[in-house]
Amino acid sequence: MLAKIRNFICGAKNDVRRAVDSGGENGTCSQKGELIIGVLRGTRFSTVIQTWAVQIIDGTIMATCTLSKYGGRVMNERPSVVVTGVSTGIGHAIAQVFTRRGWRVFGSVRKPEDGDRLNGELGVTPLVFDVTDEQGIHAAAEEVRWWLGNAKLGAVVNNAGVAIGGPLVLQPASDFIKQLETNLLGPFLVTKAFAPLLGTDRCRTGPPGRIVNISSVGGKVALPFLGAYAASKHGVEGMSESLRRELMLYGIDVIVVAPGSVATPIWDKAQAADLGPYRTSDYADAMQACRNYMIQEGRKGLAPSEIGEVVFKALTSRRPKIRYAVVPGAFRNWILPRLLPKRIVDRAIARITGLLPD
Repeated sequence: MLAKIRNFICGAKNDVRRAVDSGGENGTCSQKGELIIGVLRGTRFSTVIQTWAVQIIDGTIMATCTLSKYGGRVMNERPSVVVTGVSTGIGHAIAQVFTRRGWRVFGSVRKPEDGDRLNGELGVTPLVFDVTDEQGIHAAAEEVRWWLGNAKLGAVVNNAGVAIGGPLVLQPASDFIKQLETNLLGPFLVTKAFAPLLGTDRCRTGPPGRIVNISSVGGKVALPFLGAYAASKHGVEGMSESLRRELMLYGIDVIVVAPGSVATPIWDKAQAADLGPYRTSDYADAMQACRNYMIQEGRKGLAPSEIGEVVFKALTSRRPKIRYAVVPGAFRNWILPRLLPKRIVDRAIARITGLLPD
């Protein structure tokens, strides 16, 4: 029944658009068709439509809608992108780059208040979900489906991620699992939910969309005390390669953007944090040295907007690369570690961090 009501609502798009363009908060839409009785209140369309009431009057289906504060379904010809994790950092910068260029950005946040802020700041259409919540992701995909009508989604950017440091032999399993769930399972679930909108649903119109997965230098070069993070990003790299080949069937491209150090407020938080359960371990001094090195490099890192520009290039270039490494000090931090024998790199890192045996 909900599917039938949704199809009816989508069919009344012109009436909704007139209601929005008129500046009013309430609009009445009508369309003749088969007899449908039901009421749809918020739920899947909560950021678009506050309430829908569907009823039959003299054989005509009547739908009365109350539009939410984020406006109604007015896609026009604007390209659209879904970006996960837009509340701060790289995700926020990506959203900013795309909104400035006229794209409609659907941005995922975990807190409704962050969605309100981003809508006010950038005009982002917020999607409230956690990337590990499959039900919430599918509800968000339904919202975007409503906005798009029968058009294809331009792109999905899997950006949301988390890093929790610690030596692997001492790190709690819960910290390891959280990073795999957020950084690897999350992009898998989001991609699966939005793939029909990108073009695996052959009934949709327009050119196929693209997928950008945000990886990291850690997806190729693993530092000590970031083993779980590196494992998740190595997984993103492998998943992206398989996915890119599988989705050739639909013309959907999959591109990896792999930043190095990025200058965000996270480094101030890292400096303020203590070593927690590891401060009395054999790794305490090495962890402190490694953290100091990473904070120093991080503060000299790229501006988040530079990553946003590379993502925009990946999604708009006629012939994009399959992988963009966006690394400050690229020769020292990216090229050289991949050219040298790994045993030499091991010893160089150990000397910097104090991990050489006595």
